[in-house]
Amino acid sequence: MNAEPVPATESPDASPASLRALRESDLETVLAIETRAYAFPWTLGIFRDCLNAGYPAWLLVQDETVIGYGIV
Repeated sequence: MNAEPVPATESPDASPASLRALRESDLETVLAIETRAYAFPWTLGIFRDCLNAGYPAWLLVQDETVIGYGIV
């Protein structure tokens, strides 16, 4: 994978990040991250297919802001 790093913005008041299951309603946010990070990003359809196929998919959230995702 060749994602472009995005500088972190740390705040002393930030809560710890947590993982939760990725949901269909998260896909627009995930796609926005994907298109910023990759020269050849996955499409919305690919993400939907992964969820429908039952692949483990996770969202990394900090202070109600999505900061990452992963599909295994």
